[in-house]
Order: sequence, then structure tokens, then C-alpha cells
Amino acid sequence: MLLAYRLFDKEVLSPTLITCAAFLVSTILAMIGLLSWNDQGYLRASTMAICILGIASFFTGELISRIIFKCDNKKDNSRKNRTIQIRTIVYILITIFIIAATIILIVEIKRVCLSFGFKGDSLPEALAFYRSKTSLFSNELNSTGIDIGFIPKQMKKVVDCLFVIFAFIATNNFLSNKKNKSGYIYPLVICMMCVPSSFLGNGGRAMLMHMIISFVMIAAILLQVLYKKTKTPVVNKKKLIITICCAALLSGLIFYSTTSIVGRNNNDSNIVEYMSFYLGTPIASMNKKITEGGIEHDKIGEKTFYGVYSTLDRYGIIKYDKPNSNDWVTHNGYHSNVYTSFWSEYCDFGILGVIILQAIFGFCSGLMYVMVTKKDNIYLLLVYAFYAYVLIDQIRDNHFYSLLSSTTIVYLVIIYCLYFLLIKKDYKWIKLNKK
Repeated sequence: MLLAYRLFDKEVLSPTLITCAAFLVSTILAMIGLLSWNDQGYLRASTMAICILGIASFFTGELISRIIFKCDNKKDNSRKNRTIQIRTIVYILITIFIIAATIILIVEIKRVCLSFGFKGDSLPEALAFYRSKTSLFSNELNSTGIDIGFIPKQMKKVVDCLFVIFAFIATNNFLSNKKNKSGYIYPLVICMMCVPSSFLGNGGRAMLMHMIISFVMIAAILLQVLYKKTKTPVVNKKKLIITICCAALLSGLIFYSTTSIVGRNNNDSNIVEYMSFYLGTPIASMNKKITEGGIEHDKIGEKTFYGVYSTLDRYGIIKYDKPNSNDWVTHNGYHSNVYTSFWSEYCDFGILGVIILQAIFGFCSGLMYVMVTKKDNIYLLLVYAFYAYVLIDQIRDNHFYSLLSSTTIVYLVIIYCLYFLLIKKDYKWIKLNKK
């Protein structure tokens, strides 16, 4: 973290620093877990080697990306402040669309659950039942052909993308003109309306966390760019770090408090014990899995490139119907199947695969980050923020290479279309108020 901070222009949002911070928090929580769920009293040398080499390779990849891009960065491309105006009729139409999409998704999920014999009336129970049928745990939805319809799925994707679009509009308008409250309050209302549908994808809270991370990332990057441009003490680095930490704590509280909404059980544990297990278990689980041995896979790179295999299966090119989940391990009665992002790479290609694949990950993340912060390209910022969760969630699983799928292409197209219609066509330039 310190090395990345010094070498990368003291930027607190660099991908390497975020990665190191995420693994640091995970390690601390795993140590706290020694008081309750964690039965791994020490780490094997191989476990530590995988983690250290993986992070070092990620850092090297970002360093290379910055060296290559540096020769292109000769002029100041600081982002100019703009007020984005959205017509009232557009707000009304988007509101109707979000409500309709949410209702249709609920009806579809209940229909699928009834098809599998679910007899309950509670929505949280239905979400938990539906989640058990998704590719996270089984392949029943694919094998039976019973799932949410194509159109409702696409509507869900649009709602997800609307969140990141209006998160940017709200933050941008707040920084541009705080006095015009409607300019950022209305977009915030749209963001809040997108939240209920986040529970309706796979019946979990992952998308909700992705939304929060994307909002924080957009706000933090805009504040960082604004500070570099104006040097105003209102958005200095210390306050930026404090804001990010507060957002992280608030996210943990929201995550814990929404357990019952998706029909999950927190085993009657308090928030510290629950969050220490959820975020601290991957390293301990990987250590236990390495100790037990028995790494098996049928196809080359199937754990790392699950998105590729599932896409090929979706279009009938190959037959691949395995669930996107690892084997379960138990820690003092707690069950876990996440082993950090390094595990899939290690299983598929060994320690050399961890080094190479993490370097590629770091290179792509670093290049994207530099292009977002140095160039005035809002579309890249929206995409980077939308997928920023892969940096933090790699303490749990490998999501970066899972993005190599047709679903990602659809999301990129939707984000661009919404960006073109709602942002690019409605700029109104104003002078920056340095006060």
C-alpha cells in the first residue's frame, strides 16, 4: 500500500492501493475471527506465497500500464464541471420503467419458484429458494429451461445501469451547482428506486454492494479530479479517505441489516462476527483447502474463465452445465466456499498462472484508471465505476475474468446508450465556483 501510494502520485484510489486495502481488511477480520469462527491458527507458506505473489504481480501490472501511458499524458485534460439537465418527462418515464421492471421481476421469480414446487408466500423465502436454483449453487435453471424471461432480464440490466448513470449525474450536479438542489436530489431518488431490483437478480445482495461501490467510486474520482484541478481544501485527501472509510462502514451495516430481506440466516451472530466471517473467511478457507488438498477440474481454466464456458454453452457451442461455485469447507460450524481471487487461478494454472493472470488484471485496471482520471471520458468512468467491485471483491472470488462473457457486452452497450441519451446530449457548461 505504501509503495503504491508513493509511486502512483499519492493517489488513494489507485487499483493496487484498493486491492491492498481490501486484503488488509480481510486479514484483520480473519484475525478477529480467531475469537469465534476461524479455526485456522496459522497460514501455510504456500498460502502466504500465493497471496504475496498475487498482489505483487497486480502491482507490477499497474506499474507497467502507467509507464506505457505516461508518454501519452503531456497536456492537462482535467475534467470540466458541467450541469446535466434532465427533463421532467424523462424522470417520469424512467420512474415508470423502474417500477414496472421491479414488479415484473417479482412476478417472474415467484413463477419460477412455483414451477419448482415452492409453496411459501414470503418474498424473502422465494428469493432464497430462487437463489438455490441459480448457477451459484446448482444448474437446475439451465437444465430444466425454467427461468426468468429474456425481456425481464434485460429490463433488470437496464435498471442496474440506470443506477450508475444517475449516481454520476447526482454527484456531478452537486459539485457543479450545490444551490440547484433539484439537479442532484431527483437523480438520487432514481438511484434509490433502483435499489429494490438489486435483490432480484440472483436473490442475493451482491448487486446492492456493487451499486454502493460504484456510487462511492464515482464520487471519489470526481472529488479527486476536482481537487487536483482547483487545489481547494474542501475536498482534500484526508477528507476523501475519511469519506471512503465511512462509506465502507455504512455499507457493512446495510449488508448486515438486509440479511432477512433475501431470506438469509446470520446464525444469530452479531455484526462484527458476521462481517468478520463474510469478508475474512476467504484467506482462511484457501489455507484450509490447500491443507486438505484434492484440487480437481475437468476443463482447462474452467474456474478462472467460467464466463467464457457458460457463454459458449449458452449459444450451444459446447456443453457446460456446472454451477459457478466452489466446494464447501467448514470453520467451527460456519460454511464457506470462497477462497480469494487467487484460488481459481492457482487451481487452473498453478503459481505461474497466479503471477501472469494477476499481472494482466493489474495492467488492465491500471490502464483503465489512468484513462478515467487523466482524460475527459465520462463513458469510461461509468464503466470503471460499474465494475469497480471486482477490485474489492477479489478478496472473495475471481470476478475480473468472469467478465469475459456476453452479459458484459450487453451491459457495456446499455451503459453507452443511456450515457448517450441522458448525459452526452444534455450538457450545459458552467463556470466552476472556486469558493
